Amino acid sequence: MKNLFLLFSVTVILLATSIVCSAAGPWRGKVIDAETKRPIGGAVVVAVWHKVKDLPLGPYTSNIDAIETVTDKDGNFEIPATSFLYIPFLREIKGPYFTIFKPSYGYFPRYAKLKEPHPVTPFEGISTVVEMTKWKTAEERKQNLLSGDIIGIPRKKYNLLIKAINEESRAIGLPTYPEEK
Repeated sequence: MKNLFLLFSVTVILLATSIVCSAAGPWRGKVIDAETKRPIGGAVVVAVWHKVKDLPLGPYTSNIDAIETVTDKDGNFEIPATSFLYIPFLREIKGPYFTIFKPSYGYFPRYAKLKEPHPVTPFEGISTVVEMTKWKTAEERKQNLLSGDIIGIPRKKYNLLIKAINEESRAIGLPTYPEEK
């Protein structure tokens, strides 16, 4: 009974000191082919945020959330403004960090680049153009395939990305990831 009361008290204190903090946004972009400069429709865009907590042994960083979307036929995407619950010991929320993937293309940020340097934070406020390079051979595609796990984020939050990775994997003869139903 005493432990239950202590747990209840700590929960009430944590909730009472919690506030909503903004992660800003919205984030906008346009994805184009680096060679042809044509828009890439159907590219999956995943935004991931990290939380940094101050713990007795030092700071601890982990993923907190992810939002995914797909570029339209003109290559445009938008991730809406987002906010998170701030709790004690949380030093900061970082991100979003973007991954952009389209089968047969090099993924952003590793194999794709921003068309022009962004003055503040890429994708925030004004649209940012990403140029993606199309791989020419199956061997290039195999060597540069994106990993499909975002640690700490439920798979259902980025199922479109898993489907796109699986599409690419099947096309080049590699095993696929399990997909959410």
